[in-house]
Amino acid sequence: MQSRIRLVRRLEFAASHSYEGYGVPDGERAALFGAAAVSRHGHNYLLEATVEGVPDPRTGMVVNIKDIDAVMRRYVEDVLDHHHLNADVPFFGDHIPTLENLARFICRELAPRLTDCRLVQLRVF
Repeated sequence: MQSRIRLVRRLEFAASHSYEGYGVPDGERAALFGAAAVSRHGHNYLLEATVEGVPDPRTGMVVNIKDIDAVMRRYVEDVLDHHHLNADVPFFGDHIPTLENLARFICRELAPRLTDCRLVQLRVF
């Protein structure tokens, strides 16, 4: 039986967003998001992407870490870092920029592009 190995890669990025709009009434939005309900604000995020695969017998690698890092830079960092999610990322035109939806967006961007391994866990905090 071949051992499946998991690797974790991290990426830090900063982005701003707002919860205004999205068809959520003001009172409900205030109850959900508190003081952040009406203000544009930013966060420093840490992304951890866990991938899994069987190591190549020749190289000993599940995937070349440079390849994972390049995908994370192109499809996460370049798109999100120092951007306003609502204005700059089309996905958030239809999705409230919650942490959960941010994770959903990142997963949607990364999973199909990691061809030599499988994305098994994504953490954003």
